[in-house]
Amino acid sequence: MPLYVVVPLGTNRPELDGKIQELPNESVYPLPNDSGWIIKFPGTAKELCEKFGVPAQKGQPVQNCPTVLAAPLQNYYGYGSSEMWDWVRTRTEA
Repeated sequence: MPLYVVVPLGTNRPELDGKIQELPNESVYPLPNDSGWIIKFPGTAKELCEKFGVPAQKGQPVQNCPTVLAAPLQNYYGYGSSEMWDWVRTRTEA
């Protein structure tokens, strides 16, 4: 199952937080400083964003739509807590 980095882009953050809380706890890793999440999700980035209330088609109403970016976490590198890397490793090995 793919992992996605989900980054809030500024508006309707409470709405996005609420949608994130609806996902299974074991599928969500909160990033430091409220900067976003790493999320294990079986669908595409578009399907994940649709769960957050992002319209599936251009031209659909965007009232209360959170601004958000979801990108697959595939070829990654960086420096962060060992807890985060362990979380990623255990979810990509399965």
